[in-house]
Amino acid sequence: MAGGRVEGSEFLLEAADREMGEETGQSGARLEGAFEQRGFDFLNHGVLQHQTENFFAARTADPSVGTAGWTGLEEQVVTRWQW
Repeated sequence: MAGGRVEGSEFLLEAADREMGEETGQSGARLEGAFEQRGFDFLNHGVLQHQTENFFAARTADPSVGTAGWTGLEEQVVTRWQW
């Protein structure tokens, strides 16, 4: 599941497409949604934060995953990927 945030003046769907490209290499997949949204509070290093997550479905004929857009942390901790 790709994740991230809206940057600058992006619309939600634009951000979802960008994050899909960065984290899976699947830029331009047909996105549907957001079909679900959840919000929750959590402690981040002792600071209370609120996060809202929006969920989309992505349709593509190419199930391959590219990792070129991954951060160093993602490269270290992601040990398996499955659609």
